[in-house]
Amino acid sequence: MPRGGARENAGRKAGSATKRTREIADKAAEEGATPLNVMLDNMRFYHERANAALEKLLTGMSPAEVVKDEGQGQIEGDDKPVTIIDAVKLIPGLREKAGNAAKDVAPYMHPRLTPTEDKGRKADDVPLADRLKEYTTRDQIAASGGKVVAIKAGKK
Repeated sequence: MPRGGARENAGRKAGSATKRTREIADKAAEEGATPLNVMLDNMRFYHERANAALEKLLTGMSPAEVVKDEGQGQIEGDDKPVTIIDAVKLIPGLREKAGNAAKDVAPYMHPRLTPTEDKGRKADDVPLADRLKEYTTRDQIAASGGKVVAIKAGKK
């Protein structure tokens, strides 16, 4: 039996499983509830909440009201008052959630760049021995006042 390559009757049959999956994906897209849409909505939601909380703090709203508005109210039985620090800590937490959602969405929106390899030698990659030869030759030319004749090595 031959190994590798295309073989008769190998692989998934046409229309199997993918047809049903495509129907489900199309239905979800019509309803607007694709995974990508959900992730984008989450990203926007947390980003807008962080901006709103910052705006409320900057306009002079009390920290307790900001924390309460963002659904982060005091825990029952906790008599500790809400401070400005508590309200300010809320913003990076919301931004982190927005960033995590953005990280999840990024592969769908922005393709990864393929790394490129430069196999050519760069100027900084000249071996030390070669550089020393070049410096010596340069110094000899300078010492002779520029009166140098290039001699090509013959074949032996």
